[in-house]
Amino acid sequence: MTIVQTDCVGFTEANLQKEFVVRWMWHRQRYKFIVPNCYLDWSDFTEFDLLCVRKSGFIDEIEIKRTVSDFRADFRKSGRFHLSKHEQLKSGNAPANYFSFLMYEELGAKIEDEIPEHAGLFVLTSTGWVVEKKKAPRLHTKKIGERTMLKLGEKMMSKYWRLVK
Repeated sequence: MTIVQTDCVGFTEANLQKEFVVRWMWHRQRYKFIVPNCYLDWSDFTEFDLLCVRKSGFIDEIEIKRTVSDFRADFRKSGRFHLSKHEQLKSGNAPANYFSFLMYEELGAKIEDEIPEHAGLFVLTSTGWVVEKKKAPRLHTKKIGERTMLKLGEKMMSKYWRLVK
């Protein structure tokens, strides 16, 4: 039996991923595509909860948080060169051009003042809408290459065919 941790309103990470795609991507049409739970070969970060590729070739990383402790733990994660993930984001040495958190609005209200300057904030409201509470600033101007885009497409195809029975 698999136990999936949920927040106080019963949303799993997968629920939040789906709601973001349905409520934000399809209505705003900002992204070419969104890849859930993936790694980039040139990054040693933990996996991206949502890796979003904009039409411009810029990457958005959407980090999903369900609890206050989960949010605060994100600032202790280390990455390349023994720098914290957020130190790398601030310095422009992370793959993402934009970095945002996604959470349920109750959690967002609790930690809104703790969102760093280099990060944005999306919240899923109780009425079912995704709202961009804080816009993420651009961290650097490097774009994703065609080779990496193809690898992401292969990862999506692999995930899809593993799910099809």
